[in-house]
Amino acid sequence: TGSDFLLLQLGSTQNEQSTITKLKGSSFNVFWNGWDANNTVSSQGVGIHHPAGDIKKISTYTSSLYSDTYGGTLGGTHWSLSWASTQNGHGITEGGSSGSPLFTYNNGNSRIIGTLTGGSSYCDTPTDPDAYGKMSFHWSSNGSSSSKKASSYLDPSNSGVKVLDGSADPCSVASLPEIKISNDFDVYPNPSNDILYIKSSNSEGVAVTVYDILGHEVFQSQTEQKILEINLGDFQKGVYQVKISQGNSVVIKSISKI
Repeated sequence: TGSDFLLLQLGSTQNEQSTITKLKGSSFNVFWNGWDANNTVSSQGVGIHHPAGDIKKISTYTSSLYSDTYGGTLGGTHWSLSWASTQNGHGITEGGSSGSPLFTYNNGNSRIIGTLTGGSSYCDTPTDPDAYGKMSFHWSSNGSSSSKKASSYLDPSNSGVKVLDGSADPCSVASLPEIKISNDFDVYPNPSNDILYIKSSNSEGVAVTVYDILGHEVFQSQTEQKILEINLGDFQKGVYQVKISQGNSVVIKSISKI
């Protein structure tokens, strides 16, 4: 009667880091898909699935989704759609496709907005609709307990973030967007080709870590002074992430070496 979702943990708490490292390696080259938990109607995107256990297929939709239900009394639990005909054939799903992701395409980013529950599209009825449990309903609407909410696991700190882009290195600081939750710091000049200054408005200790674009730590320091100097002379040209921590305040700032 809800939106029909299930989260699976890869590995265990003890080996999750080694599992992630292995999946990121050349043997797998895994990409972790992003998601959008806003209840926003999408007008274009795809479903990626394995119909009847066959090799991976991509089905395309080019018209707006509509809010629906699936075999229950609750309304607005699912996105329903009809697939489009493309140069590679007409999209459908089959048994075995269930649980597969529905993506919305927006400004160059594709994010999961639903998971397939079922439907009536087949080779002989290609225009019949399919229904995908909404990511927005997964998020917090299936029940009051934490085990019924995807947000309990995908946003455990209750940050309010409902949109996350995909990444090939999701645990890297370099994959994070800039975050500023304090006005206590200045980072200048940016871009820079020599000395980068990090200025604090108070005298509390500051810890600074710099990561390259691949997430590798290239600099680490801490100081009790109000100004920390970082010599960029030996850095390669490019974009870096600077993480600044002071008490409960954190800044993740993109800087450029020119």
